[in-house]
This record gives sequence, C-alpha cells and structure tokens, in this order.
Amino acid sequence: MKRKITFLVMALLAILPIFKVSAAAESKPDPKFYIYLCIGQSNMEAGATPAEQDKDFNDPRFQFMAAVDMPNLGREMGKWYTAVPPICREGNNLGPVDFFGRKMIEVLPPDYRVGVINVSVAGAKIELWDKDDYKEYIDNERDWMKNIVSQYGGNPYERLVKMAKLAQKDGVIKGILMHQGESNSQDPLWPERVKRIYDNLCKDLKLNPKQTPLLAGELKYAEQGGVCAAFNTTIMPNLPKVLPNAHIISALGCESTGDQFHFSTEGMRLLGQRFADKMLQLQGFKPEEKRTLTLKPDKLGIEISPTLRGIFFEDINNSLDGGICAQLIQNNSFQAYNVPDAPANEFSTCDSVFFGWTVVSKGDAKGSARAVADKPLVKNLKRHYDFDPNDKYDDEQRYKQYSVRFEVENPGDGFGIAANGFGIAEYGRGKEFYYSNNTQTPSIPAVKDVSYDLGMYLQGEAYKGGFKVYLEDKDGNVNSNVLTFTGIPDDWKKYEGTLKALNSADSRLCIVADAPGVFYLDFVTLLPEASQLWNDGKNGPFRKDLMQALADLKPTFMRFPGGCASEGPNYFGQVFWKNSIGSPEERIGFRNHWGYWTSQYVGFYEYLLMADAPRA
Repeated sequence: MKRKITFLVMALLAILPIFKVSAAAESKPDPKFYIYLCIGQSNMEAGATPAEQDKDFNDPRFQFMAAVDMPNLGREMGKWYTAVPPICREGNNLGPVDFFGRKMIEVLPPDYRVGVINVSVAGAKIELWDKDDYKEYIDNERDWMKNIVSQYGGNPYERLVKMAKLAQKDGVIKGILMHQGESNSQDPLWPERVKRIYDNLCKDLKLNPKQTPLLAGELKYAEQGGVCAAFNTTIMPNLPKVLPNAHIISALGCESTGDQFHFSTEGMRLLGQRFADKMLQLQGFKPEEKRTLTLKPDKLGIEISPTLRGIFFEDINNSLDGGICAQLIQNNSFQAYNVPDAPANEFSTCDSVFFGWTVVSKGDAKGSARAVADKPLVKNLKRHYDFDPNDKYDDEQRYKQYSVRFEVENPGDGFGIAANGFGIAEYGRGKEFYYSNNTQTPSIPAVKDVSYDLGMYLQGEAYKGGFKVYLEDKDGNVNSNVLTFTGIPDDWKKYEGTLKALNSADSRLCIVADAPGVFYLDFVTLLPEASQLWNDGKNGPFRKDLMQALADLKPTFMRFPGGCASEGPNYFGQVFWKNSIGSPEERIGFRNHWGYWTSQYVGFYEYLLMADAPRA
C-alpha cells in the first residue's frame, strides 16, 4: 500500500512542472492578436441597424472585450467574445468599430486576429476621458449620461485602462480609434485635450507613442445635414499638429440617418472601412493609395457646340416661390392645406392653422379664422385634366379653392391675419427632409423707401366695417404707410394699393378688420416695385439679382420646369401646363415632386418671358 501511495505522489510531482510551463506559455501575449482601444460619442457607441449582409457575421478572428456586463446577452466584463453586435453596451447596435474589425480581418493574414475595447458615451465631451477632469465634468452633466457612465464604474478612462491591461495579457495594443467632437465642436482646445488623454494612455499602458497611431473620424459634413461640420475644417486639422501620430479619417460622403449628427448603416460602414484602410496602411499591410492627375492645358480636347451651353431650372428648395419669383407672400392663396400624403411640416396641419401666416388679435380683439372651400374665388374654374380617378387626390379635391373665413366678435385694435413671408427653413435629410418653413417670424425683406404693390381679394357677409393693411416689423412697429379699405361687398372684390417701407427690416404684412362681423380673404400678393424686378418686370415677376446672375451666364437655352418636377411624385403632382397659364388667380397650384406647395404664380407663360428676355 505504501508503494502505491509513493508512486502516485511521484507521478503527480512529475507532471506538475508540465502544467506550470504550459500555463506560462498560454499567458504570453500573442503578437498577432492586434488590439485597438475605442472611445467616442453616440456614433462610436453604434446605433445602426444591420443590413442583410451584416446579420450572419460570426468570425472568431474579430473579437471584443466586454467593458461592461451584458447580462441579457450572457456576457461578462473583462472577457473576450466574438464581435457579434452589440460590442459596446446592451442596447447599442452596429457601428464603425464593427466595420473596422471586419475589414481588418479581411485584409490581414489568416493567422492574425483583431480585438477591440469600446468605451463610448453618447453626447459626452472629450473631458469625460480625462483622468483628472472627468469627475468635475460628469457631476454637472445630465442624469441619462450619468446613468451610462455609471455602467463604467463612474470613470470611463479607468475602465478603459483596466480592460486594456487585461487585454495586454492576450495580445498587443496597436492603436486607438476615436469618433468624438460634436460636444466640443467649438472648442479650440480639443486637440490638446485629446493629446493629454493619449499621453496618459500611453504612459499607463506602457505604449510606445511612435508605434501607437490615433485615428480620429470626422463629423458629418454639411451636405449630409451635419450641424457641427465646421469642426472638420476649423478644429480637427490641428490635431496632427499637436499629436504627430494622429490621423484624420474623412467622413465625406458618409450617408446620414437624416438627423444632425448620426450616420446611417452605410455611412458607418464607409467610415469604419476608412478607419481600417488607414490602420492597415500604417501597419504595413496595405500600400497607401495614390492617384495622379495629369493636366495638359495646352492640348485641345473635343469641340463642343456653342449651342449646348444653357441653364437648367427646377422648382426645388423653394427656388421658384420664395426664390427667383419676387412675389413675397408664402401660401398666398391658402392652398397649402388638406393634401393627401403631404408632410405636416410643409403644409397647414388643420383648418385653423395657415402655413406662413399668423392670426392677429390686437388689443382685446377676439375672433376666429378657418380655411373653407365653399367660397371659390374663381367660379366655374375650368378643369383641363381628368386626374386619375383611383388616386386619393381626386378631381374634386384637386380643384378645391380654399379661402379664410373670419368671424370677428370684438375688433379691439384690429383682428385679422399677418403674412410672415418665406423665412429660412432648417435643412434635413431622410424622413425629416423638408424645404418649406411655417415661419411665425416676420421675414418679408422690406427695404427702406422701396414701394410694394399689394393685391388681395375680400368678400363680406353684410360686413359693415373696414380694413387696415400695413407692414409691421418683428417688434410690432408699423413699417409702412397704412392702407384703408371700406365698403366690402358680399362677393369677391380685388383691392390694390402701394405700401412704402419706412425702414429696412424683416417685416410681416398685417390685414386687420376694425368691426365685428364675417368676411373672407383670398389670393394675397405683394410684389416689389418695378425697379426691384429684373428688366423692370417686363419679363415677368422675377427677382432682379437672381435673374441677372442667370443672364450673366449667357445661356443659349433654358430647360424648365425641371426633370423631377416634370415627372412629379404621382399623377397629380406633375406640372400640367394648361393649369399654369391665364390669370394667376385661375392657376391651381399643386404639391410638387419635392413635397411642398407650388403656387404657379410663375407658370409656363412666365418661363417663356424669362427665356425671351434680352441678354447683355
């Protein structure tokens, strides 16, 4: 019995060194396991929905170390997992880090692996990753951000370093990826703040700065709706100046979700792949792409016919109404209402809200105003087209004529309505894309001593009072002479007059009643005097400055009314030329291809006048 026990003990002692040697070998970092640290804001957190091509990814060569516990996914902080999203926190999705890693393992040799550690916080300033200043910053932040930071133990920098030290037991940290700046978009010290964080990471993790590149992704460009786009040109270019191993990754052309800050799935894919391309180049796995353009200005190319130089005009971005057309009243016939499938932010939302107009109650005035279709301005309006009977926007609705019915209970110092002009629209993309602006701010660009020709139609219901019409600035000061109209009949009558601006100030056109009763208003126009029109108005109601710019191009032809504007979003949204001629009052407008209302105050006849004008 003693022999057997002795033999067993000796056998165990014999194999113990083997286990010790084996464990030591396993703990040695793999030089071909490349690890990247990732910090940033919401784009870096990742919120993109996986496209079909992204859903089946499950390659163990691309891994992430969980920086937080993800109990619903069975993931624990400090452990490696195949990089199936989310790789930042529960509730996130796909982002540039995902596409970076996937592109890296496509190009790297098969025996190389890639690992990432992502510690990102939506909306956070760069100060959150500063080991000395983070607490003072986060203590004054919003609760929702504090809740995110609490998942990192209240200190994202410390959590990143802790995870990185664990990761260094398995592989080699080869670089840092960053997408941050929206919350520091006007901070000239941002490059220095980034450098301090970078220096601390290198010191705490014993990284060689010369061998540890930092890649910083640009923010959304202005053409993608990015409100912080100036950061890309005013602040970010200074980063490589203060941090020599920093490299800027372009976001030009990265698709937007439609908001002001975020990239879509394809935008994040492109940005992530650009991160990877640059990292692969820096680490010698991919040659840097170079392109050469050779110009030979002395050598003639092909001959181009002189008749092929022209201009193309399309009603987009309010380039017609509110643009080249000098008529200053938006929604001047109150037709931008009750249009099927019309976006709410480009049309009146109900019969008591008038797009581009504000109901006015001066003093203790009291009354109501609503859009009605039972008082057509043009009786027996000719219907030139039989619109698609299967369309929701049928003939009856297509040819409705709306006006505003006012019921004045107490005129006070004046009850009526004010036209605010066209204003300036915010610029959105995707589902939020819109052009028009339901401005409630005076935005008619009145110019001192310039006269403006007024036209409007009124009809009463035994109305005994009168009306005052004038320009008013944003402070409520009268900014023109005051026109007075009396004797309102029980049928439509056109009223005209001239308003002369007292000051150069954004203004609104006020039309107010001075007696109780019921009346109707329709087709209001305000046009600058002839001296402010192109060719003194002889060639249509066009703005002098914009038309002169087009005339200076000396085009040999003009294409109108545009490609998409011609095809329309559907049958009723096309330009039908017969509906665009005759008196402006008879021209029924339409919701054009770009989703907003086109009045046709400029129709085919005016386009032809424009084209027929003499060129200097």
